[in-house]
Amino acid sequence: MNIRVAIFEDNKLVREALQTILDGTAGFCCCGAFADGNRWEADIRRSEPDIILMDIGIPGLNGIEITKNK
Repeated sequence: MNIRVAIFEDNKLVREALQTILDGTAGFCCCGAFADGNRWEADIRRSEPDIILMDIGIPGLNGIEITKNK
């Protein structure tokens, strides 16, 4: 069973690189990649991750605030 990872990263190149690395690594899959924290609750519910990679400086609700709320 793969470890499901969600990515919150506003830099498109970084976000896509992380997604490619995860999807190409045995035992991992990217279940969602998001550019901002505006809909973080719905994004997490929909993607059902085991782990979240969180950028602390994303637009909308930033990564620190999201982590405090989760």
